[in-house]
Amino acid sequence: MGAEPPMKSERWRQVEELFHAALELAPDERQAFLAQACSEDAELRLQVEHLISIDRHAGSHLERLPNELRKSTPAKAESWSFATSAD
Repeated sequence: MGAEPPMKSERWRQVEELFHAALELAPDERQAFLAQACSEDAELRLQVEHLISIDRHAGSHLERLPNELRKSTPAKAESWSFATSAD
């Protein structure tokens, strides 16, 4: 049993386009959008839903990150800037 072949670039563009379009919608509107956009391509829908799930999961971790850092670092750390400079 070998690994699955890499996704073809055209298919990836399609998945990526639907993923970004779905993220623009409210969460309760996404299922209807994907049902219409993917129509009879169940694999395409699953791939997009998987990316949405990953994005949602990653986002919840990133939202907690600043609070976790404040809890585990000295008080001075709250004044640290995580922005990168342009120079």
